Amino acid sequence: MVGSGPFKFVKEEFEPGHKVVYVKNTDYVPRSEPTDWASGGKVVKVDRVEWLVVPDAMTKVTAMQSGEDDWWENPPADLWPVLEANSDIVLAPLDPLGGTGCLRFNFLYPPFDNVKMRQAVLMVTSQPDIMTAFVGDPKNWKVCPSFFTCGTPMASNAGSEALTGKRDFEAAKKLVAEAGYKGEKIILLDAVDQPLIHAEALVTTEALKNIGLNVEYVASDWGTVVTRRASKKLPAEGGWNMFETGWVGSDTLDPSVNVMLRQWR
Repeated sequence: MVGSGPFKFVKEEFEPGHKVVYVKNTDYVPRSEPTDWASGGKVVKVDRVEWLVVPDAMTKVTAMQSGEDDWWENPPADLWPVLEANSDIVLAPLDPLGGTGCLRFNFLYPPFDNVKMRQAVLMVTSQPDIMTAFVGDPKNWKVCPSFFTCGTPMASNAGSEALTGKRDFEAAKKLVAEAGYKGEKIILLDAVDQPLIHAEALVTTEALKNIGLNVEYVASDWGTVVTRRASKKLPAEGGWNMFETGWVGSDTLDPSVNVMLRQWR
């Protein structure tokens, strides 16, 4: 709401949940060096930017095709062919480094305070299943069994067997039994307004049910998930057991920025 330096926030035109407006800051002087990712000079090329919140995907498609809107950050994969069919629309990769989805456990409470339960989930989690549900055509995705962004200097497949091996539901069920799981409810949060996260949640829910876990699938939007995941309450009292999220390639380049390796609870 305070702007970004190059742009100024227009509070008079702010419509919560619908529209945010920024205009060029004519008093801003950019640094002289070339732009380089998040550093370098920030040169404003347009006088005004409007961010519109439009929940319905087909409404966005219509707006793009009519020229009413200029840019859509993350269209669902099932709509890519519709957008590609319009010669006035360019469909392009958002990030040359790609992105990675992940499942996050709540280690504070049962059942995922037990490492065997987490190992059991790993045994039945399939990157291809999730990406097929999210994107579909394999030409638009790849398996990445690396802690660090695939295709970058620190990427490695060492120790990746758990991510690339065959799904083993029977072995997972044995681990669940060894962990002493007694059918406790597992709260799994899903942000249905985020295509990758939604695909992860649906595939994961099915996999967990297949190894005998009592999953309560909770559908909401990303803002609600972010709020709830910050809670340290018991899962049954407004907390959670699992949620899905994702990272762009620059988030997982090395140990200094990889939150999933640095952050333990």
